[in-house]
Amino acid sequence: MTRPALTRVARSLVEQRAAAPWVEATGRIDAERRAVEEFIAAGTGHAYGFTTLLGHLDGGAMAAEEQVEVLGAHLVEPSWLAPPALRTLLVVTKLEQLHHGGSGIHGATYRALLDVAAPSMAPVRGGWTTSYGSGDVIPAAWLVHDLRTTTAPGLLRHPGDLIALINGSFVSTALGTAAVVGLVEQTGAFLDAWLPYCARPTLGGPLDDLHPQPSTGLLDFAGQAPVSLRDSAPVLDVVVSTVDRLGDSVERRLARPSANPLWSTATGTARPLSQSSFLDFRLALDLAAAVELAAVVAGHWQRLIEHVCAALERRDPARAPVQPPKAAQAVLEQVVGASGAPRRYSGQDSRGVEDARDMSLLHAQTLHGHVARLAALAAVWAQLTTDHALPVTDGAGALTDRLVEIFLGRPGLTEPEHRRLRTVLAQAGSALTGGDGSRAARR
Repeated sequence: MTRPALTRVARSLVEQRAAAPWVEATGRIDAERRAVEEFIAAGTGHAYGFTTLLGHLDGGAMAAEEQVEVLGAHLVEPSWLAPPALRTLLVVTKLEQLHHGGSGIHGATYRALLDVAAPSMAPVRGGWTTSYGSGDVIPAAWLVHDLRTTTAPGLLRHPGDLIALINGSFVSTALGTAAVVGLVEQTGAFLDAWLPYCARPTLGGPLDDLHPQPSTGLLDFAGQAPVSLRDSAPVLDVVVSTVDRLGDSVERRLARPSANPLWSTATGTARPLSQSSFLDFRLALDLAAAVELAAVVAGHWQRLIEHVCAALERRDPARAPVQPPKAAQAVLEQVVGASGAPRRYSGQDSRGVEDARDMSLLHAQTLHGHVARLAALAAVWAQLTTDHALPVTDGAGALTDRLVEIFLGRPGLTEPEHRRLRTVLAQAGSALTGGDGSRAARR
Protein backbone atom coordinates (compact mmCIF):
# COMPACT_ATOMS: atom_id res chain seq x y z
CA MET A 1 0.00 0.00 0.00
CA THR A 2 1.33 3.43 -0.92
CA ARG A 3 0.95 6.46 1.37
CA PRO A 4 1.66 9.53 -0.78
CA ALA A 5 1.25 12.13 1.98
CA LEU A 6 3.62 10.33 4.36
CA THR A 7 6.02 9.79 1.49
CA ARG A 8 6.04 13.52 0.68
CA VAL A 9 6.83 14.39 4.28
CA ALA A 10 9.55 11.74 4.51
CA ARG A 11 11.16 12.74 1.23
CA SER A 12 11.05 16.41 2.16
CA LEU A 13 12.97 15.61 5.33
CA VAL A 14 15.65 13.56 3.57
CA GLU A 15 15.91 15.82 0.51
CA GLN A 16 15.80 18.97 2.66
CA ARG A 17 13.37 20.87 0.46
CA ALA A 18 9.66 21.47 0.02
CA ALA A 19 7.81 18.80 -1.94
CA ALA A 20 6.84 19.81 -5.47
CA PRO A 21 3.06 19.43 -4.85
CA TRP A 22 3.30 21.92 -1.98
CA VAL A 23 4.86 24.48 -4.28
CA GLU A 24 2.35 23.74 -7.04
CA ALA A 25 -0.52 24.35 -4.60
CA THR A 26 0.22 28.08 -4.32
CA GLY A 27 -2.21 28.89 -7.12
CA ARG A 28 -5.07 27.15 -5.31
CA ILE A 29 -4.09 28.81 -2.03
CA ASP A 30 -4.16 32.24 -3.71
CA ALA A 31 -7.54 31.59 -5.34
CA GLU A 32 -9.10 30.48 -2.07
CA ARG A 33 -7.66 33.49 -0.28
CA ARG A 34 -9.19 35.90 -2.78
CA ALA A 35 -12.61 34.44 -2.00
CA VAL A 36 -11.89 34.67 1.76
CA GLU A 37 -10.90 38.33 1.45
CA GLU A 38 -14.10 39.07 -0.43
CA PHE A 39 -16.01 37.51 2.46
CA ILE A 40 -14.10 39.60 5.01
CA ALA A 41 -14.51 42.81 2.98
CA ALA A 42 -18.27 42.29 2.69
CA GLY A 43 -18.55 42.52 6.48
CA THR A 44 -21.74 40.46 6.46
CA GLY A 45 -20.55 37.44 8.45
CA HIS A 46 -18.22 36.29 11.20
CA ALA A 47 -15.27 33.98 10.55
CA TYR A 48 -13.60 32.49 13.62
CA GLY A 49 -10.07 33.84 14.00
CA PHE A 50 -10.28 35.80 10.75
CA THR A 51 -12.63 38.48 12.04
CA THR A 52 -13.04 37.37 15.67
CA LEU A 53 -10.98 36.59 18.75
CA LEU A 54 -10.30 32.99 19.73
CA GLY A 55 -11.86 30.43 22.05
CA HIS A 56 -14.82 31.56 24.11
CA LEU A 57 -13.91 35.17 23.22
CA ASP A 58 -15.01 34.72 19.62
CA GLY A 59 -17.88 37.10 20.17
CA GLY A 60 -15.38 39.95 19.96
CA ALA A 61 -13.74 41.36 16.85
CA MET A 62 -9.99 41.01 16.18
CA ALA A 63 -8.01 43.23 13.84
CA ALA A 64 -5.03 41.77 11.99
CA GLU A 65 -2.57 43.77 14.09
CA GLU A 66 -3.99 42.25 17.28
CA GLN A 67 -2.86 38.76 16.27
CA VAL A 68 0.64 39.33 17.71
CA GLU A 69 -0.82 40.07 21.13
CA VAL A 70 -3.08 37.02 20.97
CA LEU A 71 -0.09 34.91 19.94
CA GLY A 72 1.78 36.10 23.02
CA ALA A 73 -1.07 34.95 25.23
CA HIS A 74 -0.52 31.42 23.92
CA LEU A 75 3.20 31.27 24.78
CA VAL A 76 2.70 29.45 28.06
CA GLU A 77 5.77 28.27 29.97
CA PRO A 78 7.66 26.05 30.61
CA SER A 79 9.60 26.10 27.37
CA TRP A 80 12.81 24.37 26.39
CA LEU A 81 15.19 24.20 23.48
CA ALA A 82 14.74 21.46 20.89
CA PRO A 83 16.97 20.55 17.93
CA PRO A 84 16.33 22.43 14.67
CA ALA A 85 15.00 19.19 13.17
CA LEU A 86 11.82 19.76 15.16
CA ARG A 87 11.15 23.07 13.41
CA THR A 88 11.59 21.40 10.02
CA LEU A 89 9.36 18.45 10.90
CA LEU A 90 6.56 20.71 12.19
CA VAL A 91 6.73 23.00 9.15
CA VAL A 92 6.67 20.22 6.54
CA THR A 93 3.82 18.46 8.34
CA LYS A 94 1.86 21.71 8.39
CA LEU A 95 2.59 22.29 4.69
CA GLU A 96 1.30 18.84 3.78
CA GLN A 97 -2.03 19.59 5.46
CA LEU A 98 -2.23 23.19 4.19
CA HIS A 99 -1.55 22.34 0.56
CA HIS A 100 -4.88 20.47 0.37
CA GLY A 101 -6.62 23.84 0.76
CA GLY A 102 -9.47 24.93 2.97
CA SER A 103 -7.50 26.80 5.63
CA GLY A 104 -7.95 30.25 4.08
CA ILE A 105 -4.29 31.02 4.72
CA HIS A 106 -2.84 34.03 2.91
CA GLY A 107 -0.59 33.19 -0.05
CA ALA A 108 2.30 35.24 1.33
CA THR A 109 2.09 33.35 4.62
CA TYR A 110 2.00 30.02 2.83
CA ARG A 111 5.03 30.98 0.74
CA ALA A 112 6.89 31.97 3.89
CA LEU A 113 6.39 28.43 5.20
CA LEU A 114 7.65 27.01 1.90
CA ASP A 115 10.80 29.10 2.34
CA VAL A 116 11.51 27.62 5.80
CA ALA A 117 10.88 23.99 4.83
CA ALA A 118 14.63 23.53 4.38
CA PRO A 119 16.60 22.76 7.56
CA SER A 120 18.16 25.52 9.66
CA MET A 121 20.93 25.32 12.23
CA ALA A 122 19.35 27.17 15.16
CA PRO A 123 17.54 25.28 17.94
CA VAL A 124 13.88 26.06 18.50
CA ARG A 125 12.34 26.97 21.86
CA GLY A 126 8.83 26.03 22.91
CA GLY A 127 6.52 24.18 25.23
CA TRP A 128 6.26 21.16 23.00
CA THR A 129 4.08 18.88 25.13
CA THR A 130 1.62 21.41 26.56
CA SER A 131 -1.52 20.02 25.02
CA TYR A 132 -4.45 17.88 26.05
CA GLY A 133 -5.47 17.38 22.42
CA SER A 134 -8.32 19.73 21.53
CA GLY A 135 -5.97 21.42 19.11
CA ASP A 136 -2.28 21.72 19.98
CA VAL A 137 -2.36 25.51 19.89
CA ILE A 138 0.27 26.17 22.58
CA PRO A 139 3.15 24.27 20.91
CA ALA A 140 1.94 25.55 17.54
CA ALA A 141 2.07 29.12 18.87
CA TRP A 142 5.64 28.56 20.04
CA LEU A 143 6.55 27.48 16.50
CA VAL A 144 4.97 30.62 15.02
CA HIS A 145 6.79 32.76 17.59
CA ASP A 146 10.07 31.10 16.62
CA LEU A 147 9.48 31.64 12.90
CA ARG A 148 8.55 35.29 13.45
CA THR A 149 11.73 35.93 15.41
CA THR A 150 14.07 34.00 13.12
CA THR A 151 13.30 33.38 9.46
CA ALA A 152 9.75 34.59 8.76
CA PRO A 153 9.13 37.97 10.43
CA GLY A 154 6.24 38.74 8.09
CA LEU A 155 3.88 36.22 9.67
CA LEU A 156 0.63 37.54 11.25
CA ARG A 157 0.26 40.52 8.91
CA HIS A 158 -2.94 39.25 7.34
CA PRO A 159 -6.33 38.50 8.92
CA GLY A 160 -6.59 34.84 9.82
CA ASP A 161 -2.84 34.20 9.78
CA LEU A 162 -2.78 33.22 13.44
CA ILE A 163 -5.67 30.76 13.45
CA ALA A 164 -4.59 29.22 10.13
CA LEU A 165 -1.09 28.66 11.49
CA ILE A 166 -1.80 27.38 15.00
CA ASN A 167 -5.00 25.41 14.49
CA GLY A 168 -5.01 21.83 13.27
CA SER A 169 -3.52 18.47 14.16
CA PHE A 170 -0.04 18.98 12.73
CA VAL A 171 1.93 19.13 16.01
CA SER A 172 0.66 15.83 17.40
CA THR A 173 0.87 14.25 13.95
CA ALA A 174 4.51 15.29 13.55
CA LEU A 175 5.63 14.25 17.01
CA GLY A 176 3.53 11.09 16.82
CA THR A 177 5.37 10.19 13.61
CA ALA A 178 8.72 10.76 15.30
CA ALA A 179 7.71 8.56 18.25
CA VAL A 180 6.47 5.78 15.96
CA VAL A 181 9.70 5.69 13.94
CA GLY A 182 11.62 5.64 17.23
CA LEU A 183 9.58 2.62 18.29
CA VAL A 184 10.22 0.98 14.92
CA GLU A 185 13.97 1.48 15.30
CA GLN A 186 14.06 -0.02 18.79
CA THR A 187 11.78 -2.87 17.74
CA GLY A 188 14.11 -3.63 14.83
CA ALA A 189 17.06 -3.74 17.25
CA PHE A 190 15.14 -6.15 19.48
CA LEU A 191 14.21 -8.42 16.58
CA ASP A 192 17.84 -8.53 15.43
CA ALA A 193 18.77 -9.85 18.89
CA TRP A 194 15.76 -12.08 19.54
CA LEU A 195 15.06 -13.84 16.25
CA PRO A 196 18.33 -15.85 16.18
CA TYR A 197 17.21 -17.49 19.44
CA CYS A 198 13.55 -17.93 18.51
CA ALA A 199 12.04 -20.72 16.42
CA ARG A 200 9.82 -20.13 13.39
CA PRO A 201 7.71 -23.27 13.04
CA THR A 202 5.34 -21.63 10.56
CA LEU A 203 7.00 -20.58 7.31
CA GLY A 204 5.55 -17.80 5.22
CA GLY A 205 4.90 -15.53 8.18
CA PRO A 206 5.56 -11.78 8.37
CA LEU A 207 9.19 -10.73 7.73
CA ASP A 208 9.97 -14.39 7.02
CA ASP A 209 12.65 -13.55 4.45
CA LEU A 210 14.59 -11.63 7.13
CA HIS A 211 14.20 -14.32 9.81
CA PRO A 212 17.58 -15.95 10.54
CA GLN A 213 17.91 -19.62 11.30
CA PRO A 214 17.47 -20.08 15.05
CA SER A 215 20.53 -21.06 17.05
CA THR A 216 20.62 -24.53 18.62
CA GLY A 217 23.76 -23.83 20.62
CA LEU A 218 23.41 -21.75 23.74
CA LEU A 219 19.67 -22.16 24.39
CA ASP A 220 19.14 -25.90 24.10
CA PHE A 221 15.99 -26.58 26.10
CA ALA A 222 14.90 -30.07 27.07
CA GLY A 223 11.34 -30.42 25.85
CA GLN A 224 9.41 -27.36 24.75
CA ALA A 225 11.12 -24.00 24.72
CA PRO A 226 9.56 -21.20 26.78
CA VAL A 227 6.68 -19.46 25.05
CA SER A 228 8.74 -16.30 24.55
CA LEU A 229 11.21 -18.27 22.40
CA ARG A 230 8.99 -21.00 20.97
CA ASP A 231 7.39 -19.22 18.03
CA SER A 232 8.24 -15.83 16.55
CA ALA A 233 5.00 -15.49 14.58
CA PRO A 234 2.78 -13.90 17.29
CA VAL A 235 5.27 -11.13 17.98
CA LEU A 236 6.09 -10.48 14.33
CA ASP A 237 2.39 -10.41 13.49
CA VAL A 238 1.54 -7.75 16.06
CA VAL A 239 4.63 -5.70 15.19
CA VAL A 240 3.77 -5.60 11.48
CA SER A 241 0.04 -5.04 11.95
CA THR A 242 0.51 -2.25 14.51
CA VAL A 243 3.10 -0.42 12.44
CA ASP A 244 0.97 -0.76 9.31
CA ARG A 245 -2.11 0.56 11.11
CA LEU A 246 -0.15 3.52 12.44
CA GLY A 247 0.90 4.32 8.89
CA ASP A 248 -2.75 4.35 7.84
CA SER A 249 -3.69 6.68 10.70
CA VAL A 250 -0.89 9.17 10.06
CA GLU A 251 -1.61 9.12 6.32
CA ARG A 252 -5.26 9.85 7.01
CA ARG A 253 -4.31 12.93 9.02
CA LEU A 254 -1.82 14.20 6.48
CA ALA A 255 -3.97 13.57 3.43
CA ARG A 256 -6.70 16.06 4.32
CA PRO A 257 -6.92 19.65 5.55
CA SER A 258 -6.97 20.28 9.28
CA ALA A 259 -8.16 23.75 10.21
CA ASN A 260 -10.96 25.61 11.96
CA PRO A 261 -12.72 27.26 10.30
CA LEU A 262 -12.54 25.16 7.16
CA TRP A 263 -13.35 27.39 4.20
CA SER A 264 -15.65 26.14 1.47
CA THR A 265 -14.95 27.94 -1.81
CA ALA A 266 -16.28 25.40 -4.31
CA THR A 267 -18.98 27.77 -5.56
CA GLY A 268 -16.56 30.70 -5.86
CA THR A 269 -18.01 32.28 -2.73
CA ALA A 270 -16.21 31.65 0.54
CA ARG A 271 -18.08 30.17 3.48
CA PRO A 272 -16.41 29.40 6.84
CA LEU A 273 -17.40 26.06 8.34
CA SER A 274 -16.92 25.58 12.06
CA GLN A 275 -15.77 22.00 12.63
CA SER A 276 -13.23 19.88 14.53
CA SER A 277 -10.77 18.46 12.00
CA PHE A 278 -8.05 18.83 14.63
CA LEU A 279 -9.80 16.12 16.64
CA ASP A 280 -8.83 12.61 15.56
CA PHE A 281 -9.27 9.66 17.87
CA ARG A 282 -8.03 7.11 15.35
CA LEU A 283 -4.36 8.07 15.56
CA ALA A 284 -4.69 8.65 19.31
CA LEU A 285 -5.92 5.13 19.92
CA ASP A 286 -3.38 3.64 17.53
CA LEU A 287 -0.64 5.43 19.45
CA ALA A 288 -2.07 3.87 22.59
CA ALA A 289 -1.74 0.49 20.87
CA ALA A 290 1.87 1.37 20.03
CA VAL A 291 2.49 1.96 23.74
CA GLU A 292 1.19 -1.55 24.40
CA LEU A 293 3.41 -2.94 21.63
CA ALA A 294 6.42 -1.30 23.31
CA ALA A 295 5.46 -3.12 26.51
CA VAL A 296 5.27 -6.43 24.62
CA VAL A 297 8.75 -5.84 23.18
CA ALA A 298 10.12 -4.84 26.59
CA GLY A 299 8.75 -8.02 28.15
CA HIS A 300 10.37 -10.18 25.48
CA TRP A 301 13.68 -8.30 25.87
CA GLN A 302 13.63 -9.11 29.58
CA ARG A 303 12.86 -12.79 28.96
CA LEU A 304 15.62 -13.10 26.36
CA ILE A 305 18.17 -11.61 28.75
CA GLU A 306 16.95 -13.88 31.55
CA HIS A 307 17.14 -17.04 29.41
CA VAL A 308 20.58 -16.24 28.00
CA CYS A 309 21.99 -15.51 31.46
CA ALA A 310 20.55 -18.78 32.77
CA ALA A 311 22.18 -20.65 29.89
CA LEU A 312 25.51 -18.97 30.59
CA GLU A 313 25.22 -20.06 34.21
CA ARG A 314 24.63 -23.65 33.14
CA ARG A 315 27.70 -23.42 30.93
CA ASP A 316 30.01 -21.88 33.55
CA PRO A 317 28.50 -21.20 37.01
CA ALA A 318 31.61 -19.34 38.17
CA ARG A 319 31.16 -16.68 35.49
CA ALA A 320 27.38 -16.46 35.61
CA PRO A 321 26.05 -12.97 34.82
CA VAL A 322 23.81 -12.16 37.77
CA GLN A 323 23.09 -8.46 37.31
CA PRO A 324 21.81 -8.12 33.70
CA PRO A 325 18.43 -9.78 34.46
CA LYS A 326 18.02 -7.44 37.42
CA ALA A 327 18.79 -4.42 35.26
CA ALA A 328 16.35 -5.62 32.61
CA GLN A 329 13.67 -6.20 35.22
CA ALA A 330 14.19 -2.67 36.57
CA VAL A 331 13.57 -1.24 33.10
CA LEU A 332 10.54 -3.47 32.66
CA GLU A 333 9.10 -2.13 35.93
CA GLN A 334 9.55 1.40 34.55
CA VAL A 335 7.66 0.40 31.41
CA VAL A 336 4.82 -1.04 33.46
CA GLY A 337 4.67 2.04 35.69
CA ALA A 338 4.61 4.45 32.76
CA SER A 339 2.17 2.58 30.50
CA GLY A 340 -1.03 4.12 31.81
CA ALA A 341 -2.80 5.68 28.84
CA PRO A 342 -4.43 9.11 29.20
CA ARG A 343 -8.17 8.59 29.33
CA ARG A 344 -9.64 11.99 30.11
CA TYR A 345 -11.20 12.59 26.71
CA SER A 346 -13.53 15.34 27.89
CA GLY A 347 -13.25 18.43 30.05
CA GLN A 348 -14.35 22.00 30.63
CA ASP A 349 -11.81 24.23 28.91
CA SER A 350 -12.37 27.68 27.44
CA ARG A 351 -15.55 27.82 29.52
CA GLY A 352 -16.84 24.61 28.02
CA VAL A 353 -16.16 25.42 24.36
CA GLU A 354 -13.30 22.91 24.23
CA ASP A 355 -14.95 20.01 26.03
CA ALA A 356 -13.54 17.07 24.03
CA ARG A 357 -9.97 16.15 23.17
CA ASP A 358 -8.11 13.25 21.57
CA MET A 359 -4.96 13.18 23.75
CA SER A 360 -2.73 12.40 20.74
CA LEU A 361 0.26 14.42 21.89
CA LEU A 362 0.20 12.85 25.34
CA HIS A 363 0.05 9.38 23.81
CA ALA A 364 3.05 10.30 21.63
CA GLN A 365 4.93 11.48 24.71
CA THR A 366 4.21 8.21 26.55
CA LEU A 367 5.38 6.24 23.52
CA HIS A 368 8.56 8.30 23.26
CA GLY A 369 9.35 7.52 26.89
CA HIS A 370 8.99 3.81 26.14
CA VAL A 371 11.35 4.18 23.18
CA ALA A 372 14.04 5.37 25.61
CA ARG A 373 13.33 2.41 27.91
CA LEU A 374 13.66 -0.03 25.02
CA ALA A 375 17.01 1.58 24.20
CA ALA A 376 18.07 0.92 27.81
CA LEU A 377 17.20 -2.77 27.39
CA ALA A 378 19.20 -2.83 24.16
CA ALA A 379 22.17 -1.42 26.09
CA VAL A 380 21.89 -4.20 28.69
CA TRP A 381 21.87 -6.74 25.87
CA ALA A 382 24.83 -5.14 24.10
CA GLN A 383 26.95 -5.29 27.25
CA LEU A 384 25.92 -8.90 27.87
CA THR A 385 26.88 -10.01 24.37
CA THR A 386 30.20 -8.17 24.59
CA ASP A 387 31.17 -9.46 28.03
CA HIS A 388 30.41 -13.08 27.11
CA ALA A 389 31.41 -13.08 23.43
CA LEU A 390 27.94 -14.05 22.27
CA PRO A 391 27.25 -14.15 18.54
CA VAL A 392 25.73 -10.94 17.25
CA THR A 393 23.60 -10.86 14.13
CA ASP A 394 24.75 -8.08 11.84
CA GLY A 395 21.44 -7.26 10.25
CA ALA A 396 22.71 -3.83 9.10
CA GLY A 397 19.32 -2.44 10.01
CA ALA A 398 17.45 -4.50 7.41
CA LEU A 399 14.58 -5.29 9.78
CA THR A 400 14.26 -1.69 10.86
CA ASP A 401 14.34 -0.48 7.27
CA ARG A 402 11.58 -2.94 6.36
CA LEU A 403 9.40 -1.76 9.24
CA VAL A 404 9.95 1.88 8.28
CA GLU A 405 8.91 1.01 4.73
CA ILE A 406 5.75 -0.66 6.05
CA PHE A 407 4.94 2.47 8.07
CA LEU A 408 5.60 4.92 5.24
CA GLY A 409 3.96 2.83 2.56
CA ARG A 410 7.12 1.66 0.82
CA PRO A 411 8.39 5.00 -0.54
CA GLY A 412 11.54 3.39 -1.95
CA LEU A 413 14.09 5.12 0.25
CA THR A 414 17.73 4.23 -0.25
CA GLU A 415 19.74 2.99 2.72
CA PRO A 416 21.40 6.40 3.30
CA GLU A 417 17.96 8.06 3.10
CA HIS A 418 16.68 5.66 5.72
CA ARG A 419 19.51 6.66 8.04
CA ARG A 420 18.94 10.35 7.38
CA LEU A 421 15.20 10.12 8.01
CA ARG A 422 15.60 8.21 11.27
CA THR A 423 18.24 10.66 12.47
CA VAL A 424 16.06 13.69 11.75
CA LEU A 425 13.01 12.16 13.42
CA ALA A 426 15.01 11.07 16.46
CA GLN A 427 16.34 14.61 16.87
CA ALA A 428 12.87 16.10 16.48
CA GLY A 429 11.31 13.57 18.84
CA SER A 430 13.75 14.47 21.61
CA ALA A 431 11.55 17.55 22.19
CA LEU A 432 9.07 15.20 23.87
CA THR A 433 11.43 14.63 26.82
CA GLY A 434 11.59 18.28 27.90
CA GLY A 435 8.13 18.53 29.40
CA ASP A 436 9.04 16.84 32.68
CA GLY A 437 10.74 20.04 33.84
CA SER A 438 14.21 18.49 34.02
CA ARG A 439 15.49 20.63 31.15
CA ALA A 440 12.84 23.29 31.07
CA ALA A 441 14.08 26.85 31.08
CA ARG A 442 12.27 30.13 30.94
CA ARG A 443 12.82 32.34 27.94
